Amino acid sequence: MPWSIFKLCGTSADAHFGLVALDPAYRVIDDHGEHIDVTSDIDAMAELFESREPDAGTKLRAYIDSATQV
Repeated sequence: MPWSIFKLCGTSADAHFGLVALDPAYRVIDDHGEHIDVTSDIDAMAELFESREPDAGTKLRAYIDSATQV
């Protein structure tokens, strides 16, 4: 988003656009037509990952923890 253009015009993008949290945020569909809905509920996502692959829930939590420290 060209934030500088809004600033040059004496306004801001926030004054013109609003962000809305989506739930689910998005859907992932595989080659077989099966899907998973990605949500902001970390516990639910960890449980879903764990149901697909052993230890994947723990790995997801570790990834999210590392991303919040950036």
